[in-house]
Amino acid sequence: MTAILHPVRSQVLSAPMAAAPRALCGLVLGALAAAGLVACQSPAPPAPSAAASAPEAPASSEAAGPEAAAVPAPAAASSGPSGTVRVLSADAAVLQRPTTAAFRGQDLWIAIGQLSVLFGSDGAKPALPFAALSLPLAGGALGAQKIALPGPDYYPEGTAAAADGTLYIGSIMQGTIVKVPAGSTEAAPFVSKPTVKRGVIGLTVDAGRQLLWFCDSNPKLEDAKKAGELVGVQLAGAKEVVRHALPPADGKAPFCNDVIVSPDGALWVTDSAVGRVFRVPAEQALQANSAAVWAAGDEVRPPPSGGSGANGLDWIEGKLVVANVGRGTLVQLDPNSADPGRGAQLIALTDPQTQAPASLCSPDGVERVPGSKDKFVVVENGGCPAKLPRIIEVTLRQD
Repeated sequence: MTAILHPVRSQVLSAPMAAAPRALCGLVLGALAAAGLVACQSPAPPAPSAAASAPEAPASSEAAGPEAAAVPAPAAASSGPSGTVRVLSADAAVLQRPTTAAFRGQDLWIAIGQLSVLFGSDGAKPALPFAALSLPLAGGALGAQKIALPGPDYYPEGTAAAADGTLYIGSIMQGTIVKVPAGSTEAAPFVSKPTVKRGVIGLTVDAGRQLLWFCDSNPKLEDAKKAGELVGVQLAGAKEVVRHALPPADGKAPFCNDVIVSPDGALWVTDSAVGRVFRVPAEQALQANSAAVWAAGDEVRPPPSGGSGANGLDWIEGKLVVANVGRGTLVQLDPNSADPGRGAQLIALTDPQTQAPASLCSPDGVERVPGSKDKFVVVENGGCPAKLPRIIEVTLRQD
């Protein structure tokens, strides 16, 4: 193929290969290591162009956190990337701690993760069946269409869409991936154990190589069994093709959380436990264990209190936009930089109705709007003390 429609989850790749601003999180009440529960604190700007504040979300894409006291929001930066926020849904009762989303045309399909149940200690049972729900980007009812997911423990995390509208949805606890054909809402088995060794987290479709990439990790495993790997399987047949192990660091096992493919065919992967972004060069994508650390500064690391860092990511206007779930921020990184930390910039978010700084409650999945150069969707999983999950659209501006 030669067309480049969009370098990530839902489009063809090149052949080479809402609410008013919420209170910010404050004092630490406790932390769960790696991808577990995280306490909140005010983020330290990783670069001179620090952004408008966001509440530090005490959760990875897979965890909820303890409540913490609120602290005042720092002032917004006067320069650097900024964005306006449009709330697509803030229906907490229906969203139930969502994780990620993928586009099928102009409809967003949201994985309803039920993370409060997964990480709760009160014995609550999940609402069955587990599901992915539709949300029209132009406006409309959340959940007008529904994809039921199998079993009492699916706990969906990663979602991805092929250019033809085929959806792929992964399970944290079952360690499986289902495939939903274009135009259908019926899920069928696609990938399972032993191809999946732990659990399925982030997903992306690599049309150029005709592969589905997924993060093989599980935050519910005991520490001795935790690890993170990026796995590529064939879109036709689900056969494993290659596996890239992420190395541990700082005494922590990696937590492979999300993955995208850039226009040049390189792979970009987040590790939420240590707080790193890995890169696999296009020419090494099919060579096992070729992932190398590309960014590991404060902008992608967890808060000093512990917990989780870099989570969802996408390619927006030639830059990487990364959600730091533990710090409650969106960070812009230059993929061409040899020293990405030096040029890291927080994205200052504003509510266009009030012109006040907007904040995020555990930003998780990030997904560019099809056909747009400057709009992307963020899934807030609601793990911050405010416990307010939302689906928002951000319009990015380079100042």
